[in-house]
Amino acid sequence: MKKIALFVVGAGLLAAAGVLVWFFATTGVDEDTAQVTAPTLAPATNPDTTLAPGTTAASTTEPGEAGAGDGLFSLSAGTVARFELDEVLRGEPKHVVASNTEVAGQIRIDFGDLAASDLGTIVIGAQTFSTDSSNRDRAIRGPILDSTAFPEITFVPASIEGLAGAAEVGQELTFTVTGDLTIRDVTTEVTFEVSAVLVSDDRLEGSATAKVLRSVYGLEIPSVASVADVTDEVLLAINFVATPA
Repeated sequence: MKKIALFVVGAGLLAAAGVLVWFFATTGVDEDTAQVTAPTLAPATNPDTTLAPGTTAASTTEPGEAGAGDGLFSLSAGTVARFELDEVLRGEPKHVVASNTEVAGQIRIDFGDLAASDLGTIVIGAQTFSTDSSNRDRAIRGPILDSTAFPEITFVPASIEGLAGAAEVGQELTFTVTGDLTIRDVTTEVTFEVSAVLVSDDRLEGSATAKVLRSVYGLEIPSVASVADVTDEVLLAINFVATPA
């Protein structure tokens, strides 16, 4: 009887292990995904942002002034999107940071009148967030974000507040951008706090942050014995680098 009982228990453990293997195999996402693309901004209509044919930014500006092409920049290498939250992992508090370099978007800077600048749609790949845990990564890409069905997170700007005057190299700019943030199939209005510096006439660097609630987007955490007390509030952030498109 003991042998039979041990056999049944062993078979049950093997079956449970098989279910776990199946879960992690099916909730993972192929990491060899194509880079996301974002809608391009329309051509500039302000002639002050366009250089004459055959000239360069350096040949048409005074030292310290800015001006590059038609002012159209694209997010480039060095741009990282991330989200941060807190949880209790195996009884210990844990600050989770999930980062992602699959980010696309365009910015048009009106060098003479920053208030006339424009920001295009920002697109972030939902299938490539990574943390310090491969199991957590699979849960984020699978049951949490359902990234197979919803492979992109988008932010469509509606208004920019706080920009004024002319652009100057080295000047730090702080402003807000409000727009529609879509995660999975839920869209809500979100305002990002932005800090940016025109490092040179062909490089813009900065960061943008906002806080949202998981519950608003229906982002449920899978029930796992080792994970508890995951915060509803999530910090969203983008550290960006933009260069002429």
